[in-house]
Amino acid sequence: MAAGHARPRGTRCRLAHGTKAIDPEWRLYARSAGDDKAPIIGMLAALDALRASGLQPAVNFRFVFEGEEEAGSPHLAQYLAKYPKVLRPDAWILCDGPVHQSRRMELFFGARGTVDLELNVHGPVKGLHDGHYGNWVPNPIVRLTHLLDSMRDENGRILIQGFYDDVKPPTAAERAAIAKISGCRNRTAP
Repeated sequence: MAAGHARPRGTRCRLAHGTKAIDPEWRLYARSAGDDKAPIIGMLAALDALRASGLQPAVNFRFVFEGEEEAGSPHLAQYLAKYPKVLRPDAWILCDGPVHQSRRMELFFGARGTVDLELNVHGPVKGLHDGHYGNWVPNPIVRLTHLLDSMRDENGRILIQGFYDDVKPPTAAERAAIAKISGCRNRTAP
């Protein structure tokens, strides 16, 4: 907090069941309140609501809470390999994503991930004069720039051969669901 700025003050309130309506503009301030804890609590509340209404889910649920996302999920691949039948369901529901600008619930059909990589680029041990060595001694920075530029176009499409081989295009039902969502960013499959 910058010097001279007043710290914002919130009002503590107890949310006893059924005693007070929840204002959608209320904010929860806590570590991971919006990223990890809120979706987990949301799923558990949905299960409680099903149980309270006497309804049985039409499908079986398996919950996977992976708490190493921010560290690159270093153990997730091991879990997936060790428990393939348990962790390979018909569908995954991810509860980590942005809130739509309209503050309405958002439906998305996939999530991007990241890949870590360590790349060593070798070149001359000292700077070389362009007048003597330009255009015939490979410049590591130029070569790396061309390599990176060749992997993705200006629209974000990956240009690496075979990258999209296992990607399933959206079904007609999924496209219809997307079309019904107001304000949807309808991007076609690669």
